[in-house]
Order: sequence, then structure tokens, then C-alpha cells
Amino acid sequence: LLLAPLAAALILLTGWVSGLVSPDLKLHPLLPAFLFCNLFLTVIPEQAFFQGLLARSLLLKLPLLAVMAALAHTLLFGLSGRLLPGIAAHWLMNVGHFILFTYPR
Repeated sequence: LLLAPLAAALILLTGWVSGLVSPDLKLHPLLPAFLFCNLFLTVIPEQAFFQGLLARSLLLKLPLLAVMAALAHTLLFGLSGRLLPGIAAHWLMNVGHFILFTYPR
């Protein structure tokens, strides 16, 4: 779990440096709804699907693709053997993006 904030920050920083997003600090009135819905309707289902169904198959059938996916999801899962770090990193990245940055151009 200690790597989750670092992974989220690196992804957001990469988007900023690459010019895909720009800083845009905001506290939208729908932030509480976003926090809940993003975690339970987006992040947890995506992580469960990716880690539960795809990651192991990718590792066995397409190791190079699995290594590329390891930049965020699989690396955190591989280090811990648990879904929670990937869920935390994914959610923190989405929340950071929602509050701190524009959407990709």
C-alpha cells in the first residue's frame, strides 16, 4: 500500500509532463458522488477483472505484454499478491486527476 500513492503520482506526473493534462485545481460539488462511484463502480470492478482474469493469463501467454502492464496494476499486485494496492493506486490516480488536472486533450 505504500507504493500506491507513489504509483498514482508518477502516472499523473507523466501525463502532465507529456502535455496530456494541465493543472486545474477544483473542488467540484459532485466530488463526494465521484469518490464513491469511481471506487465501487469503476476501480474495484476493473481491478478484479484485470487481476482476476487477465493478468495471470497475460503473464503465461504474453510475458512481454504482461511486463508492460506491470507499470501500474500488475507490479503492485505482483509485489503484494493482493488486489488492494492496485485498487488504491488506481483510485488515488483517478481522484488526483479529478481534483488536480484537466481531462486529456
